[in-house]
Amino acid sequence: MVAQEGKFAIFIVGITGGIACGKSTVATLLRERGFSVIDADQIARDVVKPGEAALRAIQECFGDHVLDETGALNRQRLGSIVFSDPIARKKLETITHPEIFRRTRAQLEALRMSLPTDALVFYENALLVETGMSTICDAVIAVTATPAVQEQRLRDRNPDLSEQERIQRMASQLSTDDKAKHADFNVTNNGTHEELYDQVMNVVSTIKERDHV
Repeated sequence: MVAQEGKFAIFIVGITGGIACGKSTVATLLRERGFSVIDADQIARDVVKPGEAALRAIQECFGDHVLDETGALNRQRLGSIVFSDPIARKKLETITHPEIFRRTRAQLEALRMSLPTDALVFYENALLVETGMSTICDAVIAVTATPAVQEQRLRDRNPDLSEQERIQRMASQLSTDDKAKHADFNVTNNGTHEELYDQVMNVVSTIKERDHV
C-alpha cells in the first residue's frame, strides 16, 4: 500500500468496476462532495492527443486509418480493432499504459504536496486490477451491476455499437465478480441515484473511521 511504503501521505482509494457499472457516476458524486478524484480515462485521452508520442506510436502500429481527417485519434476505429483482437489490445496497452502510469503518479504527487496529510484521494480506473495499479491504493471500491443492467446502459450510452461489439467490450475486462473479489468495498448500482449515493457515503464514512483519515 502506498501509505505503508511511505511514497504518499495521502490516502488513496481506487474506484473500479465493469463497463457501464457506474464508476464514473460514483466519481462524480465524490467530486460534488469536494473530494479530489483522478480520472484514468481522462489521462488516457490526454496521452493520445495530437502531438503526443503515444499517438505517433499508435499511428505507426495500427496505420493512418485510426486517425481522423484532423489528425486526431478516431477512437471508434481503434476500438473496433483492439476490442476484437486481444493481441492488438495488448500492443495498444504497451504503448499507452506506461505514460498513463507516469501521469497518474505525477498527479498523486501534486496532490500530496497540496493536501493535508492523510487526505482522501480517489482514483477512478476501469482497469485498476488488470493493470496492477490497485497496488498504489490504500483501499479499493468496486462498483457492480448485473450483466443485464450493464448491457442496457451500454446500449443506451453507445447506440452505434453492435451487439457483438458490446459483448466484446464487456469481455475485454475482468468480470464484475472478479473485480469485486479484489476490492475492500463493493457498491451495487442497480437502483436509484439516491441509493447509490447512500452506499458511497457509507463507504467513505467507514474508511474515515477504520483508517482514521
